[in-house]
Amino acid sequence: MNDDGYVGTAILLMALVTVVLRGLPFVAGRWLRRRAVIQQLGDSLPLSIMVLLLIDTAAGQARGHASPARRQESPVCSAGATAR
Repeated sequence: MNDDGYVGTAILLMALVTVVLRGLPFVAGRWLRRRAVIQQLGDSLPLSIMVLLLIDTAAGQARGHASPARRQESPVCSAGATAR
């Protein structure tokens, strides 16, 4: 098989995997909806994810507004500044 054949085979395999992975939720959807664990996750995960995002955003804002004396430079930034 020449290079074109390998490339074509690779593209076809990637397309097949993509179609299967995209179709899997539709095929398994009915089976998953009947599971109590999945229903419980569906009820609790959206709120949990939003709370985690809120905490991460608040912590990032707090770090970004710290006084200049308390900020620590990253090793990459300080090494780049001294190397010049």
